[in-house]
Amino acid sequence: MDLQQILALNVMVISALALAGGVVQGTWRGAGLWLGVNALILVVGAIFLQWAPGHAGTIVALLFVPLVLAPAVLARMIESRVQQNRLKDAARLARIAAWFHPSPQARLNAAMLEAQSPDSLSDQIAAMRRVQASAAPYDRLTIEATILRMQSKWYELLDLLQANPALAQASPSLHVRALGENGQLDRMTRVYDDAKSRLHPGELAVTQLCMMAFAGRRSEVEQVLDGPLANLPADSRTCWMAIAARTAGAPAELWKPEFERLAQGSTTQSIRLAAARQLEIAEASPKAARLDDLSTVILDDAAARFQRTAAQRPARPAFTPVTWVLLAAIAVGYGLSEMRGGSENLRTLVDLGALWPPYVTERGEWWRLVTPLFLHWGPLHAAVNSFMLVVLGRSCERSYGSLRMGLIYALGGLASTTFVWWLAATGRSDPAVLVGASGAIMALFGAIAGRSLVIWLRHRDVLDGKNLLMIGVIVALQVAVDLSVPQVSLAAHASGLVAGAIIGALLTLTTRDAAPSEPL
Repeated sequence: MDLQQILALNVMVISALALAGGVVQGTWRGAGLWLGVNALILVVGAIFLQWAPGHAGTIVALLFVPLVLAPAVLARMIESRVQQNRLKDAARLARIAAWFHPSPQARLNAAMLEAQSPDSLSDQIAAMRRVQASAAPYDRLTIEATILRMQSKWYELLDLLQANPALAQASPSLHVRALGENGQLDRMTRVYDDAKSRLHPGELAVTQLCMMAFAGRRSEVEQVLDGPLANLPADSRTCWMAIAARTAGAPAELWKPEFERLAQGSTTQSIRLAAARQLEIAEASPKAARLDDLSTVILDDAAARFQRTAAQRPARPAFTPVTWVLLAAIAVGYGLSEMRGGSENLRTLVDLGALWPPYVTERGEWWRLVTPLFLHWGPLHAAVNSFMLVVLGRSCERSYGSLRMGLIYALGGLASTTFVWWLAATGRSDPAVLVGASGAIMALFGAIAGRSLVIWLRHRDVLDGKNLLMIGVIVALQVAVDLSVPQVSLAAHASGLVAGAIIGALLTLTTRDAAPSEPL
């Protein structure tokens, strides 16, 4: 199988994961174009692999970069700038995104962000009304809900959501906030609990922030603001912390001065309106938030997950030295093979330490069970494994720590090469030259899977279950690719995966309350 076919298969796997993620997360109804583009890439890739394999990789990549990769990167950038209240920058990026996906929804999103970018609230409302006038009926409802949110008219917004269940279903974060702003806290927690498994990480964090703030959970609000929503502007952070303090029944001197300062001096008009409204509510109803037993259970479950996640958060920004040392070792191995005769020269690879089972059995060259992990067949093989090592290695090292991650990599890699050697030595397979870090990298993925399984069995959290389901989808796709590519050793991948899963599960069982692994 040549470079074009391998490239096509790898890109198609990414698109297949996007489709699977849409199904697992329940977001496929609102992302029809995005999922349709990924389905198109799979269909086109399958056609070219069958009829023109020499051009399959190029064609699939030419579709993937502008239709999937660029919009995904832009969407992340837009979300980040909206969180930071940099709406002018977000609007510019949304217009660019609409060039790549010229759908009515993409154009509407760009128009709405552009309409919200003026400094004056009255100018923003006027611009939104102009967009609303030419929008489709359902989109007019969405725009009306946005206008009411901008004006802090939460009673009217909640009435609109209750009168239009489809709009409420599509906007759970807004629904949760509207219920919280109106003091309907028990309904607020029920809406969150029903929607949490369908939310992407950014929207989930915003929804959790709203729920915890109006429930008076100050510690959890601080955890969200220091974690997934760390980019929020200072005034937004102050406002949410003050809301949590007020609804928790804290003394007025801990939150009232903050609201007064924001209401008079915030540079963001929506913050000024929100702070002024909180002051009015405090005058009318100064009591702390009260919730029923089921709401308390929902909040406690979410808080427990926050605690598990916070346990590993301090390590996340840290340098991951073992991952980068291993990456450097792969680069050195690849460089040596190129200098000694070429990374696609079997004789060179064997001389440098590739696994050739007869040499292990007949000559006792047991070191060949280790050295293949740092040698690769050609630049694409080395590049793909290096990329996967960066992604999985950093996640695994942050979850387990550097020493344990190194142990998983070493034992998983050794298990993969030993299993391949054993199959050849016992006549269960024909001997073949083996190089590559894939078995060790699959062990890292297996460790993440093992950790996720233990955590789900321990807590039975629906979000952990969703992550575990996605891991299962990835494993199934990897097996399909391994079976499709004769040069790939399914035995090495499978043995590394199983070894990593066992090690990861055992390591996780030794910790009383492990933090969830980072989303893949």
